Amino acid sequence: MDREAVANILLYHVVAGKVMLGELSDGLKVTALNELELTFAISPELLLVNESKIVGTDILASNGVVHPINQVLMPEVSNAPTIVDIATGSDDFSLLMEALVYTDLVEALQADGPFTVFAPHNEAFEALLGQLGVSSIIDLSKEAVTNILLYHVVEKDMDFTTGRRFRYETTLSGEKLFIFRNYHNFVVNNVHVIAADIEADNGQVQVINSVLLPPSFLENSVQFSAMENLFGRGLVLSVESMVDKRFSFTLKDSRGRTVSTKTMNIMGSADVDFDTSDLRQGIYFLKVKYDDNVKVMRLYKR
Repeated sequence: MDREAVANILLYHVVAGKVMLGELSDGLKVTALNELELTFAISPELLLVNESKIVGTDILASNGVVHPINQVLMPEVSNAPTIVDIATGSDDFSLLMEALVYTDLVEALQADGPFTVFAPHNEAFEALLGQLGVSSIIDLSKEAVTNILLYHVVEKDMDFTTGRRFRYETTLSGEKLFIFRNYHNFVVNNVHVIAADIEADNGQVQVINSVLLPPSFLENSVQFSAMENLFGRGLVLSVESMVDKRFSFTLKDSRGRTVSTKTMNIMGSADVDFDTSDLRQGIYFLKVKYDDNVKVMRLYKR
């Protein structure tokens, strides 16, 4: 038995404070120094703490009181692995563990919980990295990866095989997931759960086949700007998209007439050029559409 296990047993025999026999009552539960509960059974015939018989009482010491018992109190020790143990025990979750280490979240998922973790396997992370145009988790900012990982954790023990078929759950990122259950199909947002209800000592693991991207990440995944609000013979729009998206660009004059359009897919950085040499001087509006988003920029032709 290792030192940590012995220390846990010894701490299970100690309660903070000077507790005399007269302060004990039948059914009383107190917390030992290892943060586990002790239960007392008190009757005229018998004094018990858990299953151990109290054979002496109120032996005073300079720093407390001793109640001798007839057998060692053994704390219950769970044999179930923690969520982190499950992740480290499978090669399929090596990229998830890399992300947890990078964001300093390993210790958080070793806490008592309970937590439900939607765990993307390696192929899911590889697909995301390819979509973002990077080769490694550490190529992304720690803040972005932290927000993504927290979006995969709900601070409750969720059993997919029970509960409401449709529901929203708030994640540790503060943003919500949509949970859907249909017979044996389990879906979170639009991502399928491919292995459900893997029991851990501090919660549940639900294996998913794609990385969940929080709405805030998607909203901030596209940045664009005209290189100059004043333009002459040419207009250049600089676009940065962290994920592959299809964009449409429409340049209109002050009367709302379309003078130029472009449509293209962009991932990473790109410059979108418009030939404006034939346009008259004046105010123009550039409308950019992607997904369900529309952005309009007001520009002036010199």
